[in-house]
Amino acid sequence: MTAEPILALREVTMTFPVRRGWLSRPAVLRAVAGVTLDVRPGEVLGIVGESGCGKTTLGRCIVGVHPPTSGRILLRPRDGGPLRDITRRDRALQAELARDIRMIFQDPFGSLNPRLTVFDIVAEPLRVHGEGGDRAALEDRVAAMLEKVGLRPDAMRRYPHAFSGGQRQRIGIARALILGPRIVVADEAVSALDVSVRAQILNLLQDLREEMGLTILFIGHDLGVVRAFCDRVAVMYCGELVEVAPAEELFRAPAHPYTEVLLSAVPEPDPRLRGQKRRIVLQGEVPDPLARPSGCVFHPRCPAAFDRCRNEAPELTSRGDGRAAACWRHEVVRSAA
Repeated sequence: MTAEPILALREVTMTFPVRRGWLSRPAVLRAVAGVTLDVRPGEVLGIVGESGCGKTTLGRCIVGVHPPTSGRILLRPRDGGPLRDITRRDRALQAELARDIRMIFQDPFGSLNPRLTVFDIVAEPLRVHGEGGDRAALEDRVAAMLEKVGLRPDAMRRYPHAFSGGQRQRIGIARALILGPRIVVADEAVSALDVSVRAQILNLLQDLREEMGLTILFIGHDLGVVRAFCDRVAVMYCGELVEVAPAEELFRAPAHPYTEVLLSAVPEPDPRLRGQKRRIVLQGEVPDPLARPSGCVFHPRCPAAFDRCRNEAPELTSRGDGRAAACWRHEVVRSAA
């Protein structure tokens, strides 16, 4: 039986006004276009796609940096009650949600204030929320969290410049988890790190997920990392969700042509199988977000497009086996099954 979602997105759309010149009329850029998605408690959900596909904007909508232009974001309370709408957040609700949903940033260098000690960086959320008590109590909580992320407690006396990239990311993780959140949005959290350090951080996140009961939204572009780390994967293209599936199923048999293109570019780790996989090279460019094509947004580049794709936009449709795809070709296969 599938667990009830801890977080649910319903037709979430995020638009930004754009001017192309002083005399031109304002245009509307749809960075996120009607995303509907359920996130299950305790899972790692990967969100992937090309740069500019809207995955980071979607993550920022979830944490409240960008209130969505339309649609709803629903969160299940800690007491397990029914989902409640958190889309429009007043000051009291924003403070409450800041405990439940936290973000780990991509850049371990730019995301830490170089003028603050590690203690001040990690303790800041506690101070903002009036927690932690006096200095000694704060130091105890910060020291415990630093140990949890693999750093010595005496690191709190030092400044960010004294640490390596992987250690700085551990500090960022400590800051994100110090309030005991239930959901963490990890936005390209390992992409700026060396391969060996990347594996250490992923192992740390996996351990913390099990220890703290975290639900993780893992935004990334390295599909090898996503396959190894995530339970399910959501694929975005031009602000839209085009496929959602369990990670192994998606990598084994993608249901959307765009997913096939992404997977064809993943290097084959087994040297015996290299050269057997055909790389799919798309023709044309990603559509202008200010002039989205009619019908399926992927059809101008899709090698399998037919007339219906050019005129009618498919909806994300469930296959009933935990998988869903927004593709008319997928619909034909599903109907014949």
